[in-house]
Amino acid sequence: MKQESPSFQGGECQTACRVNEAVTLRIRDVLDRFGSVRPVVLFRKGNTKGKLATRTIPVLEDLRKHLTNYHPPKWANYLFPGRHGKGHITPDAASKILNSLRFCL
Repeated sequence: MKQESPSFQGGECQTACRVNEAVTLRIRDVLDRFGSVRPVVLFRKGNTKGKLATRTIPVLEDLRKHLTNYHPPKWANYLFPGRHGKGHITPDAASKILNSLRFCL
């Protein structure tokens, strides 16, 4: 598994993942069975660019705080579930959310 380091720029948490990789994260890729944040985020090879290799990214403290405070619905399989419990949110929806947050900061 390839491991990439996150970086911090201007107080933002950068994890070197693509929007599509983030929206396809399953809860079990980020949280253990007790609901605690894992030490690394697992990006499955089917969801990475090129679909060549599963990779992990370490969870640094800033990201750990956000993930600890985030509580996806109990019925969800995905970290960012779609409407009405169907799949995950779309990359376009996630991009719109991220852009709106950027303008709020």
